[in-house]
Amino acid sequence: MNEQISSQENKSQDISSNEIFVLFFGVIVPAAALILGWIMRSSPCFFLFDPIPTCWHLFIYSLIPICNLCCRFTIPEGSAKQHLPILGFLNGAALGASFFCTLMLLPFFLLIIIGAFVLYIKWEWTIFIVFTGWFALMLLFFGTLGITPLLAFISANRCRHSLKHMIPETCRGKIPGTRAGFILTVSLLIMLEIPLNMTLLGIHLACSEMPESRKNGIRILRLLGDEETIMKMCYGKIRLTPLGFFSSMAAEYPSDISDIYYRVTGKPFNTNDPFRDARFRPRNRDICLADETVGGKRDGLFLSLSGIEGVIHSDVAMSYLEWTLEFENTSMSQQEARAQIQLCPGSAVSRLSLWIDGEEREACYAEKKKVLKAYRNLVSRKQEAVLVSDKGNGRIMVQCFPVPGRGKMKIRLGITSPLFLEKEDQGRLNIPCFMERNFDIPENFRHDIRIESKYPLSIKNRQLKTAHSENGLYFIQGTAAESDLSETKFAIRAARSAAAVMNWSSDPAGSGAIWQMIETAKRICPSRLIFVIDGSFGMREFIPEIAKALPHLPQGIEFGLTVASDTAAAEPLSLRAGTPEIYRAAGERLKKTDCIGGQDNISALIQAWDIAAENKNSAVVWIHGVQPVLLQSPEIIKQKSESCPEVFLFDIQAANGPNRVIEPRYFNGNIESVFISGNVSRDLKRLFSEWKGIQKHYRFSRSRIKTGFGLSRDRETSPHLARLWAYNEVLKLCAADENERKEQAVQIAADYHIVTSVTGAVVLETQGKYSLASLSEF
Repeated sequence: MNEQISSQENKSQDISSNEIFVLFFGVIVPAAALILGWIMRSSPCFFLFDPIPTCWHLFIYSLIPICNLCCRFTIPEGSAKQHLPILGFLNGAALGASFFCTLMLLPFFLLIIIGAFVLYIKWEWTIFIVFTGWFALMLLFFGTLGITPLLAFISANRCRHSLKHMIPETCRGKIPGTRAGFILTVSLLIMLEIPLNMTLLGIHLACSEMPESRKNGIRILRLLGDEETIMKMCYGKIRLTPLGFFSSMAAEYPSDISDIYYRVTGKPFNTNDPFRDARFRPRNRDICLADETVGGKRDGLFLSLSGIEGVIHSDVAMSYLEWTLEFENTSMSQQEARAQIQLCPGSAVSRLSLWIDGEEREACYAEKKKVLKAYRNLVSRKQEAVLVSDKGNGRIMVQCFPVPGRGKMKIRLGITSPLFLEKEDQGRLNIPCFMERNFDIPENFRHDIRIESKYPLSIKNRQLKTAHSENGLYFIQGTAAESDLSETKFAIRAARSAAAVMNWSSDPAGSGAIWQMIETAKRICPSRLIFVIDGSFGMREFIPEIAKALPHLPQGIEFGLTVASDTAAAEPLSLRAGTPEIYRAAGERLKKTDCIGGQDNISALIQAWDIAAENKNSAVVWIHGVQPVLLQSPEIIKQKSESCPEVFLFDIQAANGPNRVIEPRYFNGNIESVFISGNVSRDLKRLFSEWKGIQKHYRFSRSRIKTGFGLSRDRETSPHLARLWAYNEVLKLCAADENERKEQAVQIAADYHIVTSVTGAVVLETQGKYSLASLSEF
């Protein structure tokens, strides 16, 4: 009798100690570790990896304390039998989650033990005590590491044995549901690890020197890769899951994988802002500082003010806009604001100013190399400066340094632009917009816009209102979101007099005058026409529009079409005599194109250029999306464009964004950017109609003449007309590719204060800085 009582007391003591162990190490410690791990997930203490990378990981790991609590404490012992399948499943889930987490974190625990042993052998007790003390604190505050999942696994296993004791002896055996819960939980965790580890594998293959391995890597990334992980890797090191951390240790990755991100997604890596994730900690150093590329987004740098105001001279088919920008930096360190801006084709930056100590300072215009060198010298000394350079085809690069820590920087751009004449009595002006930037624009940010004209204005935007003042001026004013401004269809239409075909202005850089005539001219229809269609993901919505426009091509020309894709090199480009049936068949084949990722357009352009060069009257029509990176050297196409100047390139960019391929340093040939109205099909039909002679093509003829040579004062207009003449004159001189003419082009651009392919604009702090850089202040 006494032996039975003693046995029952020992059993109750074992149960009591078991309950305490499970309650503390199976419920309280894991729950505290999860809470601290989630709260402190952005802490520098987790710089190596992210213990709880997603909400799904948090949910599954939270099953450990919840299931242990349910299995051991919430079900009365007498009713355990009827709840046995549920309890078994919950216990299996706790076992699976804690087992997986233990395997993931156990290597770190072993590394710490080995490190402590090595320190003990080499440095004896002093360093050993410090190290083990730090280890104890780490386990106390960041219990997700090392031993906590192991103790939770032991607790879950004890719960499993307790479940057997809660069941009558006649029913004891395997607990139903345990295996299912274990397998399901481990499977879910493995599935969560697949995207990251397949991403690391894909990037490793995509960086290979073997072409076939690179293709396989891109395929893996497109199919199974994680876009956010690739984007963050473009910014430098990121914190991975434990399994991803150890798998990444076996491979080396290049510092810049922005080309891989484009190949996978078809987008520039700096499109999205990674800093909205509080756990993201990229490299602190700005590797693109004072460089000619925009680079990635900078933490704490954003646009705080934007205002566009100006006037449209409708009769002259010209406008002048001033865009005031203010950048704010909420970080502690100085930063450089960089952006590429899209202007109307034929536009020129004719003013640049910077506010220094509350005073607006004007820019100096000089040779591109000189202003770039002066700007970089000031950046290296951390002194204030702003630089504007030309990127070709109506694109400019703006760089401001330094936007002070906890401070602001304000600049102003003056832009002189020609209107695109849709009809004799109507012109169109696209508002300048950002193509690429390294600063953020808040979601609720609005651009202030106010533009006036002597003739009626219209725009398709509800936030911008038209008004008519008492003095006879027409206005468009209001605010516009950044998403509206970046759309190609966001434009102002200005009415004008069809009889206003001749205008002139005084010459600000000489004693003469600048004369302009608006002429109608028939486009010469190419006898050989080759289309190069970008097969990137961003072109998916435009492919049907292109196919719809193809049947409107002129008949009888030699016609060819190729799609730039991963397999474009294996598809020979064939020419056929153009007929409506051929065009429709080409359109139907084009509709079947699978637009995926970002494609290499240079190979397709080279192939098209070789075939077009066989005929003197030939042209290449390149319809594409964004081209943020160069997937191969463009030197070949540059050489071909220089050696075959008779081939004309029509550049049609369907989506707003950067285009590296046609920058002046990479492309030097006959090129025309087709004006985009927001509907690719309509724009192509207009171009085809001009080739057929159905629709008029308007051309500006500008020249410098003597003052008073039969000029009417009624037709005198703004001196900005002279800057448009100077811009076109510089383009003509640069096309000659002669040193003497390029020197003349630099002089003209500097005299008329415009930014061109051979000149830039820079604002420096003081007159002494201009003298040191061999520049003259404006």
